[in-house]
Amino acid sequence: MPPFGCACAIVERDGQYLVVELPRGRIVFPGGFMTWKEQPRQTAEREGREETGLILCASQLVKVYTTPTTSLTRLSTICFVYAAEVTGGELRKNIEGHPHWMGEGELRLRLAPHYLRLLDDYLDWRSDHTS
Repeated sequence: MPPFGCACAIVERDGQYLVVELPRGRIVFPGGFMTWKEQPRQTAEREGREETGLILCASQLVKVYTTPTTSLTRLSTICFVYAAEVTGGELRKNIEGHPHWMGEGELRLRLAPHYLRLLDDYLDWRSDHTS
């Protein structure tokens, strides 16, 4: 079976990060699975809008992660992580969770290890791409 493709956006503004708090309190970056004939960048932007109400421009690819399956009951995934910025829209709650801005300190206390890795890789990428 081919892997599931997914994409997410890391949006940083004024030292705060755009996140979605899921119903059981889990914190994630906006993102999700790709749809038919959709490019990863389009997925990051679409999922960002669906999950936050904000219009995002996924401007730069930060990293691609692959997770091969080790079980017949799970599929392999390939995930594209983008740096993005807000270009419009209004922050609004949705069926998946409550979007809001969170500082790095609180993020480090609340993110699952997978998302901490994304944050750390984003920070490394940012230090290489800013002057």
